[in-house]
Amino acid sequence: MKFVFPSVIILLFLAISLGSLGIVGIQFWVKTAAAAPIPTVCPVFTSPGGTCIDDSSDSDSGAPDGSSNNGTDGESSTTNGGTTTASGGGNTKPSNTISKGRGWSLKNGTDYSSVACAPGSTDKGVYKHPKNGFKIRKCSTKVGLVSSLISQRTVDMIAAAKAAGVSLSGSGFRSYETQQSLYSSNCSSGGCSPPTARPGNSMHERGLAVDFSSCSKGGKVYNWLKKNGSKYGFYNLPSESWHWSMSGN
Repeated sequence: MKFVFPSVIILLFLAISLGSLGIVGIQFWVKTAAAAPIPTVCPVFTSPGGTCIDDSSDSDSGAPDGSSNNGTDGESSTTNGGTTTASGGGNTKPSNTISKGRGWSLKNGTDYSSVACAPGSTDKGVYKHPKNGFKIRKCSTKVGLVSSLISQRTVDMIAAAKAAGVSLSGSGFRSYETQQSLYSSNCSSGGCSPPTARPGNSMHERGLAVDFSSCSKGGKVYNWLKKNGSKYGFYNLPSESWHWSMSGN
């Protein structure tokens, strides 16, 4: 009997020790579980690498990475064919236009009229081409009416010429009907005199050309334009010293 009491004491000590370890273990497990990240449930689908792709963004750009597709700097307008951008000046080609000659021209059936006229020009309303279907906004400048797409560069060019002591004037836009009348007057089966574009093909109908006054080869106006016109996107038609456009046609 003298050995029973110490044995009981030892067993009680072991039981208490094991119980304490169990409680500590349970506390550790609870803390670990609470700190563990909650698995993400993908709302739509995952990428091939397993990354969750969330399509709940409000972006409507259509870009695969969800980024905004704002195009280039400048005034812009949404058209049936995309976004049209009028450059702030210089000789850049606006988006949603086509390459032509030495520069660019308009796409048939495209609405460019939402682009505003530049400061320094006056809005003269919208023109829809009866044959080719494009729409432009006409802007009055000191060299005549031009499309709003080139109104800023035209205003800038006039100011630059004035600073150099050259006064620019002339005529720009003409309607399809006016071009028809000119073609009938200037052209016959033997050709056109002076050279006249067929109705529907003239850059004037698009508001992208100017016939400059007093612009004979070797003259003050011609020499200034020859040196500086391309800085603003204006290129000369070699057969007509006075005719400058965005394509050179």
